Amino acid sequence: MERFTLIDNVYTKLTDVFLENIQVEKKETTRDAYLAYLHRTYDSYFKKCAENELDSVATMCVKKEKIVNLKKSVEEKLAFLFHDDFYIQLENISFELAEIAAKKKDGKEYNIEKSKEAYLDQMKMLYDKVSEAFRYSADRVYSEGILDLEYLFGEEDKRSFRNAT
Repeated sequence: MERFTLIDNVYTKLTDVFLENIQVEKKETTRDAYLAYLHRTYDSYFKKCAENELDSVATMCVKKEKIVNLKKSVEEKLAFLFHDDFYIQLENISFELAEIAAKKKDGKEYNIEKSKEAYLDQMKMLYDKVSEAFRYSADRVYSEGILDLEYLFGEEDKRSFRNAT
């Protein structure tokens, strides 16, 4: 089988499985995004291999996708392909607060850039805009951010258990 035909067949079959249970109105966009992901992830493997290694590279790609992406729920698949900028911003603020809280706990010098109300307002605004696919994770980082914020402003004697990175 010709190299490009084999690659196209592998990607098409993976995409068909990936798209199972995804609503019709989202299928085309999701198909394009998943195919772009496959190309970014696996094209280099196919380009580097010899003709007699194509089948083993194809098998490796299929096995990896079965383990990593094909068993995900519809929500997880969409979250994997379409990142939520509001969630990322909320997570960044929450981790910033965790880092500052860790410094306070360790007795190190720290600086709080905003008022408690400004942090709360910003986190609430971002939380309200997070897509449903990221809601569970947003619940976690939002609540941990609030706990760290209360610790920083002396209203709570415990901070979240997250490690600052």
